[in-house]
Amino acid sequence: PPGPKPCRSNAHAPPPADTVPTPEGEVEELLARSGVLLFMKGSPDKPRCRFSRAAVEILRGHGVEFDHIDVLEEPGLRKAMQARWPTFPQLWCEGTLLGGADALRDLAAKCELLDALRSSTA
Repeated sequence: PPGPKPCRSNAHAPPPADTVPTPEGEVEELLARSGVLLFMKGSPDKPRCRFSRAAVEILRGHGVEFDHIDVLEEPGLRKAMQARWPTFPQLWCEGTLLGGADALRDLAAKCELLDALRSSTA
């Protein structure tokens, strides 16, 4: 019998090699503009990877309002953000990286997610 099918989602494909990263100034502006910002693959209603889905579920489960950016639609931004942290999703709060899905899961498990968000926004 044939083995498991490889994931055909282009969510895992790297951005094109000639993608120019979004300039640092634009990234800083974006981070400053949003209180809580999730860089993810897909959208909150249609996540395109399980880690992005997990991050959305954790945030929604805690009643956290957040903005999102679909890095699959924004390859320049994806490249710029990967220079700061290699994987997605990335949760940023007031310009501070809180981490990815694992960090969110850990904070939620320790009941520290809302404290971490609050201390970043204080």
